Amino acid sequence: SNSSESNLHPVDKLLLIPDAIGFSLLFCWCAIEILRNNRLLRRESDSEITTSSEGWEMRRSFHIMLGASVFARLAAIILELGLPAYALEDTDSIACWGISLAHGIPDLLFLSTFSLLISFFAQLYYTTFGSSYSFLTPCFYGSNFLVYLSFVVVAIITVLTRSFLSLRIFTFSLLAFAYGFALAMMLYFGVRVSIQLKPRAESSFPDGEIILTRVVLLCFLSSFMLFLRFLHCIISIGAWNRHKQGYTYGMNPYAFDAIGYLVLDLLPAAFVMYLTAKKSKEMTVGDGERNYNCSFSSDNNDYFSGGLSPNRDSGQASLSSALLASNSPMLGNNLS
Repeated sequence: SNSSESNLHPVDKLLLIPDAIGFSLLFCWCAIEILRNNRLLRRESDSEITTSSEGWEMRRSFHIMLGASVFARLAAIILELGLPAYALEDTDSIACWGISLAHGIPDLLFLSTFSLLISFFAQLYYTTFGSSYSFLTPCFYGSNFLVYLSFVVVAIITVLTRSFLSLRIFTFSLLAFAYGFALAMMLYFGVRVSIQLKPRAESSFPDGEIILTRVVLLCFLSSFMLFLRFLHCIISIGAWNRHKQGYTYGMNPYAFDAIGYLVLDLLPAAFVMYLTAKKSKEMTVGDGERNYNCSFSSDNNDYFSGGLSPNRDSGQASLSSALLASNSPMLGNNLS
């Protein structure tokens, strides 16, 4: 392909401008929340009364990952705006490889971001049963490492062999498998946690229903996002067009990307940011005749713990109450 054969025009790039503005604003939001999380963690370390450190740590990690994903997508859009219009249809030059790389890196980062949420739900699930979840952290890092390693190895091989389009094909295939597996894990742990915590959240403390609602919303939104991404990869593989780098037939590639960025990345990320950044009032956790403020937490250094060690011997219901309280920052109930 070459520029004379392309039906694209430079003005078509304007379709990406609204997405670029949206990702810029979302990145600023992530940066503000990261700074806020750091400030609250520093305040906790200087205070004799600790806050929900595990929840704050998890929320900060999630916002850092989400911020990196959003920034990578913004960088990819800027690159796409800077390349000649025919580059999106040229499969015989290194531009095809570069675009595939620029598109693939944000996709992988978004996958890692939502796999962190899967780890969150898995830890909630195992903690409600009093089981150890120490294996989840190596599983999280190990699985992500394998995905990234596969992508890097194939990227190197394809550029050395000048099989530029092969990276695009491999990326869609890899992401389809990863998103499908992540969707299954999200649904499994999310649904089980929601069912397990529902009766306890409603009876343990006043804000339990609010947090449970956010757990359900977070699970549904993440699952829906993963399903859309899985479907996008399958469609891109099934409707493959060698001369359009996997773009659907008869559709302007810039329009395809603009819609995809909005539906697959920008809107889901913004809703998740809202759920995890919403500020709410302080709450208490009841345990029979005793009440514990959720600002207390255990000495466990992992992201999550049952928290409130006095409750650990008071039954599973108390453990679930403490669990929700200690992780309330990640779920949007933030201490002021």
